[in-house]
Amino acid sequence: MHLEGIQLGRYKILHLLGKGGMGEVYLAEDPQVERNVAIKVLQLPINNETDAGLRLFKKELQALAHLNHRHIVPLFDSGQQDYQQTILAYMVMPLYEEGTLAQWWQAKQKVPLSPADVSEMVMQAARALQHAHNHGIIHRDVKPSNFLIRTQDTETMDIPDLFLSDFGIAKLSTIITTGAQVRGTPSYMAPEHLRGNADFSSDQYALAVMAYELLTGCTPFRGGQIELAYQHIHEPPQPPSQLNSALPIEVDAVLYCTK
Repeated sequence: MHLEGIQLGRYKILHLLGKGGMGEVYLAEDPQVERNVAIKVLQLPINNETDAGLRLFKKELQALAHLNHRHIVPLFDSGQQDYQQTILAYMVMPLYEEGTLAQWWQAKQKVPLSPADVSEMVMQAARALQHAHNHGIIHRDVKPSNFLIRTQDTETMDIPDLFLSDFGIAKLSTIITTGAQVRGTPSYMAPEHLRGNADFSSDQYALAVMAYELLTGCTPFRGGQIELAYQHIHEPPQPPSQLNSALPIEVDAVLYCTK
């Protein structure tokens, strides 16, 4: 269902920005403070699965409400609204006009970055994840497309500031679930995550995969979902220095890719 032009709470929906596993993100106008914002909307047909969808969406709100960190996207507002026999659950966030780290890197044609630049990015991401972990939250989908960026705050390096987003599949580590569906992006998923037992180290593993990708131009494993799962569990990745000759061999040890 297209939502352009409708009123969602006090916000006027302007146009679609993108789609993800947890709904759609729209550009919207907030007339109260005269600014544009990003609104993530989950469309839930009213049926016997509506409550489950709302619980998952509210889990993301709960996760964000516990977090206050300069490298994590803040939550401005949230709500839900009935619309044409559908419940629209929404959350309001700042608008990051420059998009995601994935888009920024794609514009650079995925040319491998220097260890110094990747180190700075990883430090930003790691600080955000540590803050989430300190609050008992496992993100479970760390990857370049889940970091929004802003370049104007960077003074010393030609890299953007990173802001961790999309806690839609995060879970509180204190909540015990049984038979939970495995969610995430297979290219970045740790072996224990693939087995349905994600923990804090799973986010660290995914961050290491992201670092590998930024340093070499590709993720360590490629293929279909079954192939990726097998490789993550059973095969060592190719050392990054073999894919990017400009990298010192010490990088292999940092990413645990030495044989």
